Amino acid sequence: MNLVTKITFFTMKSQKRITSFYVLMTLICARLVAQDVHFTQYYASPLTQNPANTGWYEGDCRISANYRNQWKAIAGKPYSTFGVAFDKPYYFFSEKFSYGVQFINDKSGTVGLSVNKIYASLAYYKKIAGHEFQIAIQPGYVNKSTNMDEYTFDGQFTLGGEEVFGGEFSGEGSAEGINYFDLNAGLLWSNQLTEKIRTTVGMSLFHLTTPNESFFGTKSDVTQLAIRKVIHANASFKLGKSLRLVPNTMYMAQRKATEWLIGANLEVDLNPKTIKTVYFGTIFRYGWKENFDASAWIVGARIKQFDLGLSYDFNVSSLAVATNNRGALELSLSYICKSTQPVSIKIPCDRY
Repeated sequence: MNLVTKITFFTMKSQKRITSFYVLMTLICARLVAQDVHFTQYYASPLTQNPANTGWYEGDCRISANYRNQWKAIAGKPYSTFGVAFDKPYYFFSEKFSYGVQFINDKSGTVGLSVNKIYASLAYYKKIAGHEFQIAIQPGYVNKSTNMDEYTFDGQFTLGGEEVFGGEFSGEGSAEGINYFDLNAGLLWSNQLTEKIRTTVGMSLFHLTTPNESFFGTKSDVTQLAIRKVIHANASFKLGKSLRLVPNTMYMAQRKATEWLIGANLEVDLNPKTIKTVYFGTIFRYGWKENFDASAWIVGARIKQFDLGLSYDFNVSSLAVATNNRGALELSLSYICKSTQPVSIKIPCDRY
């Protein structure tokens, strides 16, 4: 078999393998450049959406947890993200502050890329002429690591066959872990527009320190993590005594990458002593300048002080070829302590 025949044989027999490999490496490179967490139920992960969401609820404390599992169809190893957070308001005379902490773990499929993040949040609340404002900062510490043994490079391929000798030394060296300080900030505004309509708008900035993310110590515009800008909004429309429509949207931009999510949930109030509320809805995800990416369907229930949500993403982008149209399964759970803050202040006085 001459060289031309070998190359032709290799090309015909390995076309699918090469295509899969190319798609996988494209995903890997994208994840290496920007590894921010990504939740479809972004409103159920308040501290990752906007630091100003810290303490933005009615209650004494909140514990929230989120889990996302996606792209299992690619090489049989899913990309998974887990986050847990705690936040609490604090009242100092007539002033309201809030503080919180969150931990995030993200693992990227076959390459063993692992990200651990821990952030603390501090927020300040003020109400002016019926308008509610909250501003917050969120410093944090990030650790990233990867296992070079999980990568396969071109030097490990053979010309005349389909086998990849992953056990052989690649000659690419080893990658050191990345550790850096990070800083986020956010702002919220909310107002009761009418008796039946309430709206909230927020904006946040992530990676204000623009940390460098290189496993080999290099520094350039490519390895420097750009600031991610987020704008989000939601509203609550009372449609009846026990029915509400809650539309929501969020737009994110980081360098040339953009993402826009828009959707709505329909909430039905049931029994305050058992299942307080059930809800269902959908969210669509787009690239602002690109095509439709995915649709997600959501169901959930509020049981006493708990809020449980379940969603599934259906991938309809060009990536659907590699994922077999499978998207992501996501679970959210939060618990809010009952409020002990008095609605009104009573001042005792002598009676005459």
